[in-house]
Amino acid sequence: TDDGDSGYDRFAKAWYEQGRENIEYYNCKQPKNNTINDPELYFKAETPEFFTSKEIAPTSGAVFNYDSAIALGLAACQLHEERGDAYFNGEDLFNRFTMQSFQ
Repeated sequence: TDDGDSGYDRFAKAWYEQGRENIEYYNCKQPKNNTINDPELYFKAETPEFFTSKEIAPTSGAVFNYDSAIALGLAACQLHEERGDAYFNGEDLFNRFTMQSFQ
């Protein structure tokens, strides 16, 4: 948006402000090997420009995926808080998920 206040604008601003520490964290979450022993199978962010390069800018799909994952996590947390335990089924999670609203 012109005022830079859309969800995507806020996501992109946070994305581009990440540095070396975030790259190291991202890479530590990737598997070190795989069943076919192919080092190219898992992507590794190698350069400090990984989060700042406009060539690999996050797409609007990335924002949607991020929001979806966060909404599922929030729904699970709310179910846990309401019930006092961690046990719920997919239908419970879906119903709570569809009630999420955030920016």
